[in-house]
Amino acid sequence: MATRKTTPAVACQNSGQPVSYLESSPSFLVTAAANRLTQRTNRILRATLGVSQPDWRVLALLAVEPGATPARIGAISGVDKSVVSRTIASLQRRGLVRVATDPDHARRTRLFLTPAGQLLHDCGVEMTQAGDEQLLSGFSDHERAQFTDFMKRLTGNIALLAAPAQSEAAVSAPQKK
Repeated sequence: MATRKTTPAVACQNSGQPVSYLESSPSFLVTAAANRLTQRTNRILRATLGVSQPDWRVLALLAVEPGATPARIGAISGVDKSVVSRTIASLQRRGLVRVATDPDHARRTRLFLTPAGQLLHDCGVEMTQAGDEQLLSGFSDHERAQFTDFMKRLTGNIALLAAPAQSEAAVSAPQKK
């Protein structure tokens, strides 16, 4: 089997010096933090509630937005459609989520928590809020608000990375205040 060489899409000039900026790279820092947090949260959710992190995301989103579609859940959480579908099927089998046909669009489904799903969510909220408090310990109220704002802005900016042609239009488009 032949090995395939990969060529960078852009030309780079390396000075010969090792280059690393991981300690200041937003992509690396956010990904590393998210991976660690997901692993920790997954262990706790499985041990206490018997659900996974993807299960919890769906339960939490449906508690806030009853009747959301699978596409909406994927868009909000940034999770692939196939993962959302498998998660919903699992939650439905366990009696935590009810799937209903959208009365306005027969090919669209709407999702709702069952009473058991709502109860599980309500129990989990206290636990996840306690985890968030630990996560943000040492942050002032002002820093917490700033952090939340930064994360929302960072998440919004990710769309600019995905579509370079569109990002130029988005940058030059007037912003509503």
